[in-house]
Amino acid sequence: MEVGGREVPVNADYRVMLRIDELPDGMPEAARGMRALQLFYGEVPADVDAAAARMLWFMQCGKKGGAADGGGKPAQPDFSFSHDGALIYAAFLEQYGIDLVDVPFLHWWTFRALLDGLSDGHLFCEVRRCRAMELGRVKDKEQQRYYREMKKRYALPLPGGEQGRLDAITEALLHGGDVNAVL
Repeated sequence: MEVGGREVPVNADYRVMLRIDELPDGMPEAARGMRALQLFYGEVPADVDAAAARMLWFMQCGKKGGAADGGGKPAQPDFSFSHDGALIYAAFLEQYGIDLVDVPFLHWWTFRALLDGLSDGHLFCEVRRCRAMELGRVKDKEQQRYYREMKKRYALPLPGGEQGRLDAITEALLHGGDVNAVL
């Protein structure tokens, strides 16, 4: 990959991108960014800003999108590699015959294309569909109830900091603590 006019090697395997995606939310942003660059490049290029921009371009499979590119507010995620890993694994094995554990190398862009190409019959696809469903667009009350239940069942865990804060609020409410102190 070219960074700052120089060709530099990258770790293009899907596993590297998953490791980057799984970096802890609680990690300081600068440290998280530097660790992502180390995982992707091995040796971080001197032009860190250009290296970060190229890494993000690569992670988006050469596409632009999202709020940073004028695409508006980013959508809520409808899947998580770490949370839905078993469902993704099962879908790849069933549809493509690819054992993600045993495959020696799978380019990130190939992985993403295959992920996006999964047919609707997989539980992973149904879970994504339920998470992404906008209840306000569903007119039938029974369907609304169904999707509300499925959204609860298949909800993604909150990021570490948010979940800890909600747990502290719940604890304060249940045991007569001071909620204001938590907020």
